[in-house]
Amino acid sequence: MIWKQRIPHKVRYFLWRLAHTCLPIGTNLIQKGVPCPDVCVTCDIMGETHIHTFFICPKASSCWELVQLDKIITDLIHNINDFSMLLFDFYNRLSVQQQSLASMILWGIWKGHNSKLWEGSDTLPSIIVQRAKDSLNEWRCMQRARQPGQGTYLEAKWLKRLPPAVKCNVDCALFITIIPLLFTGYGLCIRDSSGQLVLGMSDYASLSSSQPEAKARIGAVRSNKACYCTWFSICYI
Repeated sequence: MIWKQRIPHKVRYFLWRLAHTCLPIGTNLIQKGVPCPDVCVTCDIMGETHIHTFFICPKASSCWELVQLDKIITDLIHNINDFSMLLFDFYNRLSVQQQSLASMILWGIWKGHNSKLWEGSDTLPSIIVQRAKDSLNEWRCMQRARQPGQGTYLEAKWLKRLPPAVKCNVDCALFITIIPLLFTGYGLCIRDSSGQLVLGMSDYASLSSSQPEAKARIGAVRSNKACYCTWFSICYI
C-alpha cells in the first residue's frame, strides 16, 4: 500500500518508517536511553507518541478536520490502540486520491514537528494542509512532464541519414582548477547512414569558456574530411 502510492519517494520512505514506528518520537528516544522530554513538542500537553503526534495532537486534529477526515480518525482511535494497525485501517477507508493527500499531510505534520523542535517555528494547520496539496500537485505535474511524448521530456534517438552523409555526436565538459584555469574535455563519435561507428575521438585542453563546443566542431570537421564524406550534422548530447 505504501510503496504503490503515487507520491514522492522520500514521502514513501517516511511512511515506511512511520508504519514501523521507528521515527525519533519522544517515547522512542526515551526507550533507547536518550535523555529528552517525553511531552509533545507541538502542544506541550500530552506524551509524545506516534498516535498522539499524527492523529490526536490539536494541530494534527485541525489538519485532518480541514480535509474532512477527522471523523474517520476519531472512530479508529476509539477502537484501535496499535499505531501500525490504525494507520493501515485509516488508509483502507480512503480513496486512492485521499490516500495520497493523507500521506502528504502526515509528512507535513512531521516537518512541522521538526520545525518547532529545532527552529522554534510554529506552522499553522492551514499552511501544513495547503503545502501538502501544493507539493502533491507539483510532483504530479513533474511526473506528467517526464513521460515520453508529453511536456518537455525529450528522448535521444538515432536518426538515420542517407549516404554518404554521416552523423556526429559531440559532448564536452568544463573543469575549473584551483589556480584557476579552465580546462575542457570533449568527445565525439561519427556514424554512417547505417548507424555503424566510423570514428570516435576525445581530447582535453586549456580553453576559454566559449571555445569547447567550437573545438569539438573543428575536430568533427577534420574527422569528417578524413572519411571523405560530403555532408555531416552535429547533434549535442
